Amino acid sequence: MMKKIMKRFGVLLLLVSVMLATVSFANNDIKVTIDGEYVNFDVKPQIINKRTMVPLRAIFEALGADVTWNDDTKTVIAVKDDVTVKATIGSTVAYWNDVERRMDVAPVVIDGRALVPVRFVAESFECEVVWSDEDRTVYIKSKERVEKEAKASKIIVLDPGHGKSSSLMSEKEKIDAGYTYIPGRGWGEWRHFKSGTMWQDCEGFGCSGRAPKNGGCWYPITAGDRDTEPDLNYNNALNAKKYLEQMGYTVRLTRGQNDNPSITDRIKQCYPDGNTNLAPDAAAYICIHANAGGGRGSCYISLSGLYDQSGIPENYIQAGNMLGQSINNQIIQNTSMPIHGNGIYTTYPELILFCKSPVPVAYMEIGFYDNASDLWILQNESDGIGKSIAQGIDAYYEQFEAKKMRKPLPHENKSSD
Repeated sequence: MMKKIMKRFGVLLLLVSVMLATVSFANNDIKVTIDGEYVNFDVKPQIINKRTMVPLRAIFEALGADVTWNDDTKTVIAVKDDVTVKATIGSTVAYWNDVERRMDVAPVVIDGRALVPVRFVAESFECEVVWSDEDRTVYIKSKERVEKEAKASKIIVLDPGHGKSSSLMSEKEKIDAGYTYIPGRGWGEWRHFKSGTMWQDCEGFGCSGRAPKNGGCWYPITAGDRDTEPDLNYNNALNAKKYLEQMGYTVRLTRGQNDNPSITDRIKQCYPDGNTNLAPDAAAYICIHANAGGGRGSCYISLSGLYDQSGIPENYIQAGNMLGQSINNQIIQNTSMPIHGNGIYTTYPELILFCKSPVPVAYMEIGFYDNASDLWILQNESDGIGKSIAQGIDAYYEQFEAKKMRKPLPHENKSSD
């Protein structure tokens, strides 16, 4: 009888050993990646109470945090940018910028290394975390990668105002550029779409009818003729494009150096491949001009009129004005260009671009090219102006869109990672 019991006990021990070995193998077969790169740990990740635990110092440092360890209190302090995280071995109470947070699994020591829940650490630094049951991998996307991808998804249309003089354009060039010839009016385009529509020119009726003091529904091609300004605008746009793309944004230009599309053709850049049958995919339209007529300094033209083209966002006016102000602030701060007045030009709230664009518009008047001091800045500080345009756009999205409520730190209802 005793032999049978011992035999059964031996079989039971063997089964338990096999089960433990299997659990141990599964526990140790977990991988962690940050922005596509595998993280190497000297102690392998463990699953404890359905949470993936990883070496504390290694994961903090892999995420770019500076780590301080207090051996007396068994507490780690990790700092990255404006975030400070404190966690103590054996305690589920942690601190995020001195705000108490709770982990559902307390940090533990295994093989001489402190282990902490990986999701808690990653989300403390605003990372995205995905657990894959299929390949037993924790995929972490850093805040920096998330922001870069968010920027890449934002398409910024840069419009270097004006262009080739209409007197130098052939009839075919004018037609190809989207202009129309009307007897008695000459070459030009309609200032509005019909109220409540998009891509249905008003042809002089069925629109808001409001226009700046220099014209009604018809916008003559000669209104865009300039001599010095087009090249200044084009160089500023190229430099803005360079810096925006370095930041991660996708950029489209409305014209080349020696052409002059109509406004109607320019706003086609707000659509995928210029296909106006689709929804616009641009986030914003930045119109880059220089001023003239006596004066000094940089400003933006504010929106305050009636814009009734279909499809524009509810915050069309507010977003455009905030974007223009953000860009102008950066130009004033970072270049030699002074501010014009209070930085806001309110004279032309019904510009053709405002009345036709499907996305928020920042309309910049950067310096007076007929002022010698401003012209020198425009010619010699174009790189700085372009960089300031990019920084102003980035600051706008950082302030008004990217600054969201911080994600809650991990709690009990998370997945098994």
